[in-house]
Amino acid sequence: MKKYIVIVSNVVMPGVGSLWAGKAPQGALQLLIAILAILLWMTGSLRIFAILFFVFAWIWGMFTAMRYKRHADQVELYPVTIVERRSRGP
Repeated sequence: MKKYIVIVSNVVMPGVGSLWAGKAPQGALQLLIAILAILLWMTGSLRIFAILFFVFAWIWGMFTAMRYKRHADQVELYPVTIVERRSRGP
């Protein structure tokens, strides 16, 4: 369930899902870029850069969320790795 929350929250606001997934440095930077893009948009100056920055943060957030989902799926399929020890001969 957490993997879907990560994806949805990264769709809504880049970085939030990454923070939720435990990727603090990436999430913080994604969120910072998205907030700066929103501020640029609101000031009315450099709107094309605001769009580019936000799209960059959004795509980066989606890649982070998809990597997290792939990892979570693998953990669900193989929660425990069994290691077999072979005994040495007498």
